Amino acid sequence: MTKIHVCCGGVYLKGYVNIDKYPFEAGDDSRSGCVADLLGDVFDLPYAKGSLSEIVLVHGLEHFTRYDSVRLLEKFAELLTPDGVLYLEMPSRNPVFFLTLVERVFAIFAPRRPSNRFGRGPASSMFWGNQWAGFDYETHRYLWSAVEVVRASRDVGLVHHAVFRLPASHIPFRDMGVAVSRAPSARAYCPPVIRRRARSGLQGNLLGFARGTAHVILSLFRAPR
Repeated sequence: MTKIHVCCGGVYLKGYVNIDKYPFEAGDDSRSGCVADLLGDVFDLPYAKGSLSEIVLVHGLEHFTRYDSVRLLEKFAELLTPDGVLYLEMPSRNPVFFLTLVERVFAIFAPRRPSNRFGRGPASSMFWGNQWAGFDYETHRYLWSAVEVVRASRDVGLVHHAVFRLPASHIPFRDMGVAVSRAPSARAYCPPVIRRRARSGLQGNLLGFARGTAHVILSLFRAPR
């Protein structure tokens, strides 16, 4: 069965059809490039209903309005096989709030540089995404909580889920991975390894919290690249 990775940017997953809407442009500093096998719109994918065994969307849903995100979930649910899995990774709303508070407290003692200002820091930047490079598709439009994603997925028939606080990519705890499916096998789903092997459950929650909080604090004191 076919597996696809949508909004792939510069991350190429072997064994998946990697899809993005936008080719890479100079000045785009939120992506490492565009390595898509196929350029296309996620709302108009060239696949029949019930033909995909897996859909992976890493840090893409937050770039859509909530209304369009729900439409996208409906579309993905139609494309999945009965036991197919949708894996979503995105900023997690409540941890973003918490870590932004941590970021702002430690920013008092951190070096005074543009990358440490509110809206540019590793947590506060999740509120609105990249507002500086001039690419509208890099901005953030809505932050989801895990509970909200799970409920919206249930509404489109994807009733089983697993939540990963140590996700496959990006910053642990600040970001979350959510696997949803019509089948109970979603609870045992293993996301593709991107930066790390994702973990769910208590171990994933504790590791994600520790590593994510440390990352936010330490990044304020690291010299910018």
